[in-house]
Amino acid sequence: MERQIGVGKISLIAIALVVVLALLLFRPISLVFAGKIELSSTFNLFGLKGHYYGLLMFFALALGYLVARTLGKLERVELDKYLFSIFLGFIWALIGARIGYVIFKLDQYHSFWQMVAIWEGGLSIHGALVATAIYLFWWTRKFKFNFWQFADILTPGIALGTAIARWGNFFNQEAYGLPTSFPWKMFISPENRFFKYAMEKFYHPTFLYESALDFFLFLLLLQIFSRDYQKGTTALLYVAGYSLIRFFVEFLRIDSEKWAMLSIAQWVSLGLIILVVVIFVRRRAYGQQ
Repeated sequence: MERQIGVGKISLIAIALVVVLALLLFRPISLVFAGKIELSSTFNLFGLKGHYYGLLMFFALALGYLVARTLGKLERVELDKYLFSIFLGFIWALIGARIGYVIFKLDQYHSFWQMVAIWEGGLSIHGALVATAIYLFWWTRKFKFNFWQFADILTPGIALGTAIARWGNFFNQEAYGLPTSFPWKMFISPENRFFKYAMEKFYHPTFLYESALDFFLFLLLLQIFSRDYQKGTTALLYVAGYSLIRFFVEFLRIDSEKWAMLSIAQWVSLGLIILVVVIFVRRRAYGQQ
């Protein structure tokens, strides 16, 4: 009951925040989508230049950690005791996300500094997941914790963080989809359009599709976490759920590298889904906890 109450509070707070933000920002965002307001990827604060992408990454990490911290308390685990090593894990995940993105686009980078410029966009969620899994496996062995228990604690916050971070693509005008005339179409400035579609003005806001689906996945994972399922269920369903979301959204994106008929992200997503199925089957067969 305590878990369900705690999870219910997180869900209600998250939904309330989304509703408030939607009401406050709907008008300016709709004007940007219509091409009536010019969008900038940077801002100035007290004379210092910042990138919205980086700012959103900060909020994604902060809110994701707050969710994990709360879920950890429900598991009788105080994450604050391990704050420094968790922070190192965040850094490791960002490095993995950047490496996962750059490795398939090496021909687009001409210097080391271009490769590390995370604030200019270009992160691979799959790269972050692999890096996080590796770090978490090492971390739980070092501190003698259950790997699956900590994976369950972290993954709902990761889903929420992904939903937030996707809006960095909105400010950078990247990761959009095919041209469309749908009412929710998004205007893309000429300098950010692909040559093939240079004459098209409006496109699918695929970042928005993924952000919304990631938020619903976050709510679903919270409900799964609140139930007394086998350890690792929440984490495995996150991997499968995000992979499904990414697989279908990729069909609309026009910036993805292709292998055969599918994008690289789709092949990776399929591989992860198969891996999750195999793990579930083995865990059921051997009754692993």
